[in-house]
Amino acid sequence: MEIFGISIGVDRSVAENALLDVTPEERDRYLAWWRKFKMLDLFNWMGIGLLLASALGSAHHSANEWAKVAWLGFSLFVVTRIWLRVLNCPRCGATYSGGLITALQRFSSLSKCYGCDLSKRGLRALERRGY
Repeated sequence: MEIFGISIGVDRSVAENALLDVTPEERDRYLAWWRKFKMLDLFNWMGIGLLLASALGSAHHSANEWAKVAWLGFSLFVVTRIWLRVLNCPRCGATYSGGLITALQRFSSLSKCYGCDLSKRGLRALERRGY
């Protein structure tokens, strides 16, 4: 990868090889959890899209109908965001994001488990292996 003319090496092999030694039961559990996570993340982005669409649509059309779309988008965003924050890690059983308390204390990324460092990158690599 190159940023501002400076070449930065990104070692993706760690994530690619992180879950090579999982048992078939663990693999199935991780992949089922990963699919659920991806679905919730997709619905979360759909909620954001509905909010943006309602903001743009209300500028050109009747605001009453777009207000319903905005409430639907906001509700979808909030519900899926909370659901993503309270998912339990398939590896350690802890709350993947660190829970709702960490969301209030600081912004916690959903890129890896707060308890055991199971990463989305590793789960994505496990899915790409085609099990």
